[in-house]
Formats: sequence, C-alpha cells, structure tokens
Amino acid sequence: MNTSMSVEPSATLSKLLAGFSRTAFDHDPVVKGLALDSRIVFEGDCFFALEGTRAHGMRYLHEAISRGAVAVVTERAPDCTAKVHVPVAEVPSLNELLGKIAARFFYHPSEHLAVIAVTGTNGKTTVAHLCAQALSLLDLPCGYIGTLGRGPLNALCPSGMTTPDAITLQNEFKKLLKADFRAVALEASSHSLVQSRLAGTAVDVAIFTGLGHDHLDYHGSLEAYAKAKQKLFQHPGLGHAVINIDDELGRRIRDELNPAVQAWECSLLGTSAHRGAKHYAYARAVAYNVTGTRLDILTSQGSAIIESELVGEFNAQNLLLALTAMLALNFPLTSAAAVLARVKPVIGRLEAFGATGNCPRIYIDYAHSPDSLERVLKVLRAFAPTRVFSVFGCGGSRDRTKRPLMGSIAQRYSDHVYLTSDNPRDEDPKSIVNEILAGFDSVDNVTVIEDRVHAITTALAAASATDIVLIAGKGHETDQIIGTSTVPMSDQTIVRRWLEAQG
Repeated sequence: MNTSMSVEPSATLSKLLAGFSRTAFDHDPVVKGLALDSRIVFEGDCFFALEGTRAHGMRYLHEAISRGAVAVVTERAPDCTAKVHVPVAEVPSLNELLGKIAARFFYHPSEHLAVIAVTGTNGKTTVAHLCAQALSLLDLPCGYIGTLGRGPLNALCPSGMTTPDAITLQNEFKKLLKADFRAVALEASSHSLVQSRLAGTAVDVAIFTGLGHDHLDYHGSLEAYAKAKQKLFQHPGLGHAVINIDDELGRRIRDELNPAVQAWECSLLGTSAHRGAKHYAYARAVAYNVTGTRLDILTSQGSAIIESELVGEFNAQNLLLALTAMLALNFPLTSAAAVLARVKPVIGRLEAFGATGNCPRIYIDYAHSPDSLERVLKVLRAFAPTRVFSVFGCGGSRDRTKRPLMGSIAQRYSDHVYLTSDNPRDEDPKSIVNEILAGFDSVDNVTVIEDRVHAITTALAAASATDIVLIAGKGHETDQIIGTSTVPMSDQTIVRRWLEAQG
C-alpha cells in the first residue's frame, strides 16, 4: 500500500490547485479538508462553491468562512470577494476538474484499487454488488459504492445519491484503502457522468448493462441519456469495457470504443451474436425457476456453468456481466464461476418472501422504470401457477413520460394492479396515479389506494397461496418522501409484519 494512505491528507492551496488555477494569493494556507456544503465545513477546509440546482455556492461564502474555511474555490469570483479575508481562487470548468483536484488531495487513491464502474438503466446495483461479493470471495477485498450505500458490504453507510459527489467519492476510495480494501465496485449514474464526478478516478473495468426509458426529466431525450452512459467508455485511461451487446447502445459502444480499451462482449442470445471478438462471454443456455438460475456459458477462456439462487433472465445477464468483469481482471474462469455460484441476492432486487401456508409468494423489487418493470413481471408471469398481482406507483417530481408506459406494462402482465404512492414528493398523488392510469385501456383490474401500507396489505390479503404478488418501486428504500417530509416506510417491514400476522 502507498504509505501516503496512512496519513491524513493536507496540501497548501497552491499545490492543491497547481495547473488548475492562475489566481495569485496573498497567502498560501494549508488545506486540511475539502467541502461542498457550507453547513459541514470544518476548521482548515477549502470550500468549493459550485452552481447548484437552486442556488450558487457563493451565496454561502460567509457561512463557510465562519465555520473555518481557509480558502474558497469557485469558477468565477464576484467582485465582492475582494473584501474576504481568505483566498478566493478561480478555477475555470470547476465542475469538470473537481474530481481531479479531490484525487490529488487524497493522494490519488483509486490508482491503488481495482475499480469496476457499472452503468446502465437497470442492473447497476446488482452487478456492482455481485462484483463486490465475488472479488471478496476471490480474496480481493472489495468495497461497494452505489444506491445501497458505500463502504464494506457488511457495513454500508447510507448515501443520498447513486454516485456520490467527486469529493465524497475520492474520500471513500481513501477510506477503503486505509481499511485494506484492494478493490471497489461502484455504480456510475448518468447524472454523475454528465457532471464529471468520476474525473480523477482510475477505472480498470467499465460495465454497460443496457439502456431503457428513465431520467428523461433530467437529460431531455433518450439520445442525450444514451450519450451520458457512453461517457463512461470514453473515460481517460480506461482498461477494459464489458458490454452487453444484446442492447443497441451496447453495440454502438463496442463499435465506437477506443482501440486502446480492451472490449469484452457479453450476450444472452448465444454464440450467434459472436462477431469474431477476441474477448467474450456468451450464454449457450439459460434455465430458471422460482428457486434459481442455471447458466451455461461459453467464453474466450473456455466454458463454465453457474448455478445460482438469483432468479430470472435479467439476473442471468447480471451474472454474465459480473463473470466477465472477473475475467477482465485476470481471474481464472473456473474460480470466477465458482464464486458467482455462491453470491447472495441483493436486497430489494426480486427479493422473495412468503410461499408458506396459505400465503402467496411475494417479491419486492426496485423496478421503477418501464423496462425494469416489464423484465420483472415477465419473469414472474412465467412462474405464476394462477395469478400475478402488482403493487406500484411512480415517483413525484421525476420523469412523467414513463408513467403511462408503466401502467400499460403492469396491466399487460398482471391479473390485478394496485396503484399507490411511491415518493410523491411535491406532486399530488392523485395526479401521479391519473397519469399512470392513462396507460390502461380498461380500469376493470385496477384498484387505487394512495396509502402504500394499505395498498400492499390489501393486495396480499386478496392473493391466494398459488398467486404471486410483486411490490415494485422502492426495493431497499426505508422511507417515503411526501412533500418536504421523510416518513419511515419499508416494503420489507410491511410484508414481514403481514406474514407474522398470518401465523
């Protein structure tokens, strides 16, 4: 391990910003920490004032200084900063450079880790989690950064974003190194790629899971969303690209990839998709039922079989991508396949409950986009001896165009749909439900119950022992956002309490 990892980071302001800023300072303070939020500035920190969605960070300049900031960095300093008693440095294109500045401050920690970055509309969490589990089982201790939190898998710290801000990300790499981790699997959201949060990160393996309909409220169009995902595969210094070529964007990524990056093709469609790739992993056969999945794989290193307790075709794809990432990191095929047969399902990802006594088989899944909801419902439809009930809603203040699409999909694959609330935020839950209902051609098999607890328990009570109930949208989440308030709410807790009440 680099010896710098065992000491607390610090740097003079001039050293921290060398090559990034031409601002002349009257004095050159020692910076002991980096901060983006004026409310959590500590003595000796450098405060980075960025343009936010609601306000510019410079509005909080004096608060940051009063809390102990010894310097302020912004893209363009207003004239009023001439009276400030700490240096105010200008860094053009600060958003794009912040990750590099943070990496310098924390001694470039990602260079001492095997970094796997996963992007795609669906599957990021599962693939990153599977990679972290598998690498740890292969004696390469691996942390995780993503939707479920950040840190060691057995002690994840909650995180408000799928991919943290650039400073938090580099600091997390530093913490993992200090704790003797040697790898990290992280989720790279489209937002983070547009905002350059991975700048300064040395990425060894980038994984593309696929593209679906989501986040158009942020990106504006599906093409802009696709280009955001593609940015990961244009990352400076990228070593390997593991690509789902069953996806149209995946094939585009492969065709436009820098020749210096080693491409690994993945396909569930079988060897017919093979186009002479040097590195590949294809499924020769996939079989799954309610207890698990069997995957027969042909790779550029030979063939292997994985029998896993993960369920469904999309999980077969997740396993295939994770396996290929292990191969890209030079692990033998037999070893990689063996550990992937031992990995555990991820919380809130087709998580199973019930199926005892007179209780239905219950699944909780994070599916919150048209593509992910359809994937899950198609799998469950194939399992269901009789009926499939689905419970879901759509998030408020988010992409509205997906709501009728999800309604149409739920109606197509469900015998009965219970529409409810899922983080309505500042929107009227009734308005959200009405936009979902626009996708139904009939409301005969729909029940609207705004209260999520009531909707879930009503669906469970209506189901028989041979039925399947899908509770979609929240997955691992443990709260509900209503207006500006956050209310504790866990689908798992609701289901467990209902099952306990059944005796």
